[in-house]
Amino acid sequence: MTPGVLLLAGLLLFLLSAALGGDGFSRAPGILSVLAFLASATLGLLGAARALGAAALVLAGVTAALVFGWL
Repeated sequence: MTPGVLLLAGLLLFLLSAALGGDGFSRAPGILSVLAFLASATLGLLGAARALGAAALVLAGVTAALVFGWL
């Protein structure tokens, strides 16, 4: 899987977690979203897509903060 596909999967799971959560974010798709972002960041930073990997790493942090209530 390429980092772009994982990043897209993470974004879709993030939107799903926002849609399923009534007053907050739903945990299961949110955690899967964080994992997809981290996998995308790892593959992107190890390969040639460093900008995509850095963006995925930032999105993983923001998503984790929203899902776990740190923000």
